[in-house]
Amino acid sequence: MNPLGSESGTHFWPSAEIALALTLVLGFLAVWKPQLGSSFFVRLENSLARFAKRKALAIGILFLGVIAVRLAVLPLLTVPVSTSNSATCSWPIRSCTAAWRIRLIRCG
Repeated sequence: MNPLGSESGTHFWPSAEIALALTLVLGFLAVWKPQLGSSFFVRLENSLARFAKRKALAIGILFLGVIAVRLAVLPLLTVPVSTSNSATCSWPIRSCTAAWRIRLIRCG
């Protein structure tokens, strides 16, 4: 099933097809002419190295980035709803708490 909710089981969503085509083209370019992107990656590596030296800033950006991604994906994901009986869902919890109570009574 399509993760974005489409009923068609055989067709990817368009963004996946675009990403796959772009990956193939850039991969071919990287193998055929590796010197094309070397200056870009050297500049990227240097800027990320400077950013990594500021540990508190890097951790803060990472923390806020994770929260931002979760908030961005929230409308696409549904809230999980239990479809089984509540008695069977709570059975492991009841058995654990019952065993804990028995141990507490024995110790106390």
